[in-house]
Parts: sequence; C-alpha cells; structure tokens
Amino acid sequence: MNIPTSAATSPLFVLRIVSPALVLLSALSIVFTRPSPPQSPSPITSVVIASRTPRRATILALLSLSGLTFFLDGLTFVVYAVLRKVWPAYTGIEVNAILGLVAFFGLAALGAWKDVQGVDVWSLGRLKLSILVAVVLDLVQVTLLGLSLHGPLSIESILHFVFPVFRVLVLAPLFFALLLPRVTYVPVHNGNEPSRSETSLLLPAEEGAAPSTGLAPVSVENGKYGT
Repeated sequence: MNIPTSAATSPLFVLRIVSPALVLLSALSIVFTRPSPPQSPSPITSVVIASRTPRRATILALLSLSGLTFFLDGLTFVVYAVLRKVWPAYTGIEVNAILGLVAFFGLAALGAWKDVQGVDVWSLGRLKLSILVAVVLDLVQVTLLGLSLHGPLSIESILHFVFPVFRVLVLAPLFFALLLPRVTYVPVHNGNEPSRSETSLLLPAEEGAAPSTGLAPVSVENGKYGT
C-alpha cells in the first residue's frame, strides 16, 4: 500500500490508535465491576413491571465481527509487508489491528463472563459511550481514507479501505443494540396473599361447624339446643 503523504496521514494514525484504545479501556473497566445490590421493595405494589433484557446474542455477534475486521486488516498488512520485505512505518495499521483485536474480542469475553456473574454489563453508560465514539472516529477515518486514495488502486489499498467501512456498518447496529434492550411487560403476583379462587368456596371456621372431638363435626346452631 502506498503510504499517503497528504495532510491526512497524521490524523489517520491518531484515529487508528484512539478508536480501539477507547473500547479497550471500557472493556478493562468492567473487570472490577460488581453486581448491583438488590433494591428495597417499593411500598407501592405494581401490577405490571417492565423487564429490560439485553440483546446478548446480537451484541456478542457484532463484537466478534468487529474484532474480525481488525484481524483481517492486520493480516493484510502483515502479508503484504512479508511479500515486499518492507515494513511500512507510521501507518498505525498494525497497532490498530492489535488494539482492536484485544478490545473487541476481550470485551465480548469479559462481558459474557460478567453477565454470567449477574453484572448488568451491557447497560453500562461508559460502554455505550465508547462504542458511539468508536463509530464516529471510524467514520472520520473512512472519510479520510477515501480522500487519500488516488488511482490506480491496488488490492491492498482497497482492502485497507473496505475493512474499516465494514466495521462502521457493524458498530452502528451494535450501538443501537446496546442502547435499546428488549423490553417485556411482566405481571407481578404476590405469593403471600391467598387467591380468592382458593377460598371462595370455603367458610371461615367460626361461621361453620364448631370444633368437635368426636368422629363428626357438630353444627353450632344444633349445639345451642342440645339436639
């Protein structure tokens, strides 16, 4: 890949480092996150409550696809560097690939592990913010890459442009999957109070038969007159 000598070279280098580094920092921040303490019951009994469930399968799949784009981008860089026997300097592609690979695959692994431990990791605000910033920075990176490309284009140049474009298309729905969990409305049942259907056919003990030590219960009304 011909290293562009335009003014976009330095911003590209910075963007390639900062974008995955922010996601990596947010992934490392959840290592010491503990489950939130149980909330005290509200004095007002709700009939229906809203239950928010993270879209775990979608989130993990999109995180894995994002990590795969970094891997393929770095692999392309290494293959062409080996074939040419020249290691291009100051591109930031190799650092970008390593940071992105560790950040997104690490976030998927840590997030799944913390989720099993009861930590509501996918609703953390810092995680959503890091993905949003990554989308914006990668979008700027794609724009600068498009402006820096000049024909004739090589396969290497096209690949280094396609992978960030695909990553933006993956990160955008990932952000919305984190922002919009699945909401279901669940009815609340109070197990301490007996239901009317269980007691509607029964009379209270004081209004029915009087206690008896014999083989059959004795009616209260009959017991008054000795019959």
